[in-house]
Amino acid sequence: MDSQMKKGVVEMALLWMIGREETYGYDLLGRLSGRIPGMQERVIYAILRRLCDNGYTETFSGTVSGGPVRKYYRLTPAGQARLRELRESWEALRQFVEELGI
Repeated sequence: MDSQMKKGVVEMALLWMIGREETYGYDLLGRLSGRIPGMQERVIYAILRRLCDNGYTETFSGTVSGGPVRKYYRLTPAGQARLRELRESWEALRQFVEELGI
């Protein structure tokens, strides 16, 4: 899978996971770790920053867990709309590939 496709899939996965429950970056990283070959930790954090910069997510400080305060992410209404767009695009691509018999 090329790097741009991976980034798109990771963006959709992050929005999906954050939309299901408010969570922090290290938890998201752990849930994605090893599932997308060659995806580096720094790329996942860069995508999280971009999602926030684009207004798709927002951050807030979570509870202390014996260490530094965690930065939690939650989906914004714009993020919910972006997730719908990505899922629709994914479904159209999936159907096209299936129709080709690939």
